[in-house]
Amino acid sequence: MRKTLKRNLSYDDRNHLYYVSLYYDGENGRRVRRTRTYPTMEQAEQVIAEYRRAQLLGGRSAPEGVFMEDWLRYWMDELIKPNCEETTCHGYENILNTHMIPSLGRLYVQDLTPVRVQQYYGELRKKGLANNTIRKHHVLLHAALGAAVRQGIVGANVTCLVTPPAREAPQHRFYDSSQLRMLFCASEGTPLEVAVKLAGCLGLRAGIPVSVGGGDGACANIGAGVAKPGDFYLSLGTTAWIAGQMEEPFIDPQHRVFHIYTLDGHGCNVFGTEQCAGRSVSWAMELFDVASARAFDSAAATVPAGAGGLIYLPYLEGERSPVFDAQAQGVFFGMNTTHKREHFLRAVLEGTACGLSQILDVMRERQEIHDLRIIGGGAKSKLWKQILADVCNVTLHDVSTFSDSATSLGAAAAAGVAIGLFKNLPEACSHIRMSGDIEPDPAVQPVYALIKKRYAMLYPSLKEAFHTRA
Repeated sequence: MRKTLKRNLSYDDRNHLYYVSLYYDGENGRRVRRTRTYPTMEQAEQVIAEYRRAQLLGGRSAPEGVFMEDWLRYWMDELIKPNCEETTCHGYENILNTHMIPSLGRLYVQDLTPVRVQQYYGELRKKGLANNTIRKHHVLLHAALGAAVRQGIVGANVTCLVTPPAREAPQHRFYDSSQLRMLFCASEGTPLEVAVKLAGCLGLRAGIPVSVGGGDGACANIGAGVAKPGDFYLSLGTTAWIAGQMEEPFIDPQHRVFHIYTLDGHGCNVFGTEQCAGRSVSWAMELFDVASARAFDSAAATVPAGAGGLIYLPYLEGERSPVFDAQAQGVFFGMNTTHKREHFLRAVLEGTACGLSQILDVMRERQEIHDLRIIGGGAKSKLWKQILADVCNVTLHDVSTFSDSATSLGAAAAAGVAIGLFKNLPEACSHIRMSGDIEPDPAVQPVYALIKKRYAMLYPSLKEAFHTRA
């Protein structure tokens, strides 16, 4: 299904292709739309940027000038994004897309007048924006038009002839004890009760918006960009889990997976957690005296898939999914005299992948899953990601936006919805991008099929021993 990402750019999640649609001069002066596909977003965005640059710097066939929308997007993509923090760029883009382009976008830069700019500020005031907020719009527009002057697009910066709104001194208003008691009583039994009482107990001043977020798992879902049924992801940290959204709760009689509701309460997230993923790697680094994660990968990469038949059961601290057993223990199985240090290191990566593959297989009983987004510190390891893609037989999509802080990002997205920055959580997730794909290697599938079969036999065979204490 093709989904529009931004102007001129859409993405086909079935074919994993980016579609770029642009207009060019055709015969008889008519504009012709041409669409081409690209395998990565970076390539697609580069083509769009080059197209806009050509338009703005002399390639435009239309004699009348440059549209404000075209200039603002060029200024944002070419001058601001390469030189500013991502959070700053996000704030600028929100102003452009929500207010400035809808109001001024179809004007030519050359036709923009001080009167029209002043009217724009008036429009913002009628929408309820405060003077200090409107001044931010003024600063942004002044900077964009200043760049247009320097690049010869327009002769003068009209914002220099405009009077921006006066600064407003911040006003701090606090509720007194009687007002707090009234608020607490009024909110009891309502969905706002927790938020109101939390704000009051923390001493937050009147006017500060307070929203109820969620637990780490529910927030991480949003931070990974999972906002609709059918989306799934893998979090690869000290603990690892596979999670995704389903239309209805997945009630498993065998307790192999569990579920929680989404942040907006409109769906269910199914979870399966591996207790020691990154923890297994850090333990092995200490045990085998490996200096760094890079050295770990380099050593493990010298061993072919299957680790010479050595299998690792990652139950160092019990297990949660698909086995729920606090007494389960870690195991190296199949050792012989041919195995070296690097075999044990690779076996750790493959064993954790086998455990996650079992979780994925449980979820596949209810739904087809061919793709997983991946977040977490472990996602920095190219070797581990490739092993996971091979063992689980899925395509992994790297989440590039704050992948190490997906939980915090999800909480921030929920707050953004609460204050009206985003219409809903799916809109917030649309800003979370993926930076690359890891495809499973068919050549190693027979090897890992045998490894997974032997792996699946270990816990049932050893369960009684795990629960027997001397």
